[in-house]
This record gives sequence, C-alpha cells and structure tokens, in this order.
Amino acid sequence: MRFLPTALGMVLYAAAIAAEDNSNYNASLNYRPGNVSASLNDLYLWVGSYYNATAQVDFIPYGGVAASITSQCPAAFSNQTGTRNYTARLGLTEPSLYNSANDPVNAFLTLWPLDFNFSTLLSGQIIIFMPGLEYALFSSTPLYGTDDPSNNWIWSLENTTSPPYTLSSTISSGYVGWNGFTVRTATSCAGSSEWSFVMDKGYFNGTNLPSPNIDLQFDGSTANLTLQGYAEADPIYETGSTSTTGDTTIAGEFRLTFSGVIDTYHSDILRNDTSTPGWLRTVGFNNNSANFGYTTSESTRSKLMGPLSLTAIVSAVWLMIL
Repeated sequence: MRFLPTALGMVLYAAAIAAEDNSNYNASLNYRPGNVSASLNDLYLWVGSYYNATAQVDFIPYGGVAASITSQCPAAFSNQTGTRNYTARLGLTEPSLYNSANDPVNAFLTLWPLDFNFSTLLSGQIIIFMPGLEYALFSSTPLYGTDDPSNNWIWSLENTTSPPYTLSSTISSGYVGWNGFTVRTATSCAGSSEWSFVMDKGYFNGTNLPSPNIDLQFDGSTANLTLQGYAEADPIYETGSTSTTGDTTIAGEFRLTFSGVIDTYHSDILRNDTSTPGWLRTVGFNNNSANFGYTTSESTRSKLMGPLSLTAIVSAVWLMIL
C-alpha cells in the first residue's frame, strides 16, 4: 500500500514539536501558547477561527407578534425599520475541559463602532471591559483559566462529514448579551428618533414574545450568523453632551446579521475532514506564515527545521522504496 506524508501531517508534526518546546503548554486546553498569548489582546486567546465583518442590526417597532400590543406612538412609527451598522468580530473557538460537554464550538461575537481602531486594545483586557466595545454575545462565558463553565445556549449541529458546519439554537435562558443596541428611526415617537434596545422574551403588555433564535454556518473562509427575535426599546434623548433614556418602553422585532471573512492572521486552520469542528493549531507554533507571531528568525527555525527536514528525508525514502 502506498503511503505518503501529507501537508496536514507536516503541520501536525511541527505543532507537536513546537508544543514540546514550550514545557508549560497544556495541549488538552483550548488556549494559545505563551509565546503569543502574552502579546495578543483577549479577543484572540483561544484556538479557533476568527472572522471580520460589518454587522447590521435592524429594529422594527411593533413588528411581528408585537403588532398586537397597544401603541401610543404615531401610526407611521410602527413597522418602520431602524438600522445601524457595526464593525464586528466573531471568534469560533475550540471547546475544552472547562466547557460544557457536547458543545461543538464556542461563539464570541463583539460589536464596535465602524471607525474603531483595534490597535488600541491591549493584552490582558477582559473582553467586556475593553474600551469601545458596544455589544457582546457569548454562547459560553469566555474563560481565562480554570473557572466554572457557563453556557448561555446549547448549539444543535447538523449532521455532516466536513465543513461548512451549520448550527442553530433558541436562546431560552433569558440571556441578552452584554449591553444593548442602538438604532435610529425615520419617524419619531415620544420625541425621539434614537432607541436603545435589548433582547427580550416572555410577556410584554399581555403579548408573549418568543425566545430569540440564532443560526450559524461557517467554514475555513467565511462565517454567517443571524440572530433574530424580539426586544424592548427605550428612547434616547440628547442633552448637550449627555444622553438620557426616556420612560416610554416599546416592543418590536429585531434582526442581527453577520457575514464575515476569515482573519487568517489570528486563525488556526479549520480541519476539512471532521464531522465536528476541529483545528490544526498554528498560531504560536510557527507553522503558518500568515499567522500572528510567525518568525523566520534562526532561533525559531532551528527548533522546527530539524524535525521538518527529517520528515522530508523520510518522505523521500518512502518514495524511493515505493
């Protein structure tokens, strides 16, 4: 039988050697090795794929089932669509010992101002405390050590043998994410055209608002996420340089859409031959020149080139024998 070492095998072997070289690295966990984690900001601490996009958030006052709720707003206010765009980052990371069993992937979505400068973020800043963050949605709480896991929803993964992976869930726990959204409407109500809202479920003025649904599909190049459901919104009033929230609370339908492309600089390689998401570890292992932390310095190459050269020699021998 003919057997040839593949590029996949070479990457795995190099990763194993690099991990061996870092005596403190625990490969059973989903963290990146210390040679890069000390320099990465906390958006990118975990093994996985990371995607960049401009996310769109739409809010429809009294839309969907909320149309049955009595409104004190002008008729033109209802069923219009208020929209806002955000710069967005989505991390899809590998579960580990500290995540709930049977969780196929962790999803960390963050929304930022359109002109946000990510180079201002420093390592060691916990995500929800990062300056500039406007909204965060986590399928499970991002863990920075041996903390207790907390899942905010449980993914359902469609049967497949390879990417793209398709996942979905209903967020029935009451989890609303960190912070909320803001949108502007063309027609005002209660003297305001700017509204702040958060996800909601359950009864609002006698109408039962269903739990929000979330859908995700991704592969090694793109990721598409949709979050939709219902929300409670309050008007925002500008007074000089300050904002205040009014006491008129309304309900409506909302939708968040994210269509992202892979950030190869921060991403490990998503395997293309598994029924559940899995990654070849490359960030911090110096086996992918597109990654953060990759170097061609002699000291790093000497640690990797020996084993890789040996692999190449063995491959040549196999070819001659076969």
